[in-house]
Amino acid sequence: LNDFEQAANLDGGQPQSLVNIASAAFRKAEKSKAPADGAAAGAAYSRVLEKAPTNGDALASRADINLAQKKYAEAIADYSKFLTANPA
Repeated sequence: LNDFEQAANLDGGQPQSLVNIASAAFRKAEKSKAPADGAAAGAAYSRVLEKAPTNGDALASRADINLAQKKYAEAIADYSKFLTANPA
């Protein structure tokens, strides 16, 4: 996670660097099951979406985090955005 954060600092926070940070945070949250880690992962995906609002992985992952945290309205909103931005 620290290496990914350093890379993001070096490249000015490009979306791919932010995705790497978010992915690492998500894995940490899955392993620890700690609410604070889940919140950190959700915030990391929000940073990705600030730069790349239609990033399918970020939308789906943040929706999964919201669902796990029982934030149903937020999860539905993210899943809906994912379907709109990434039609099958």
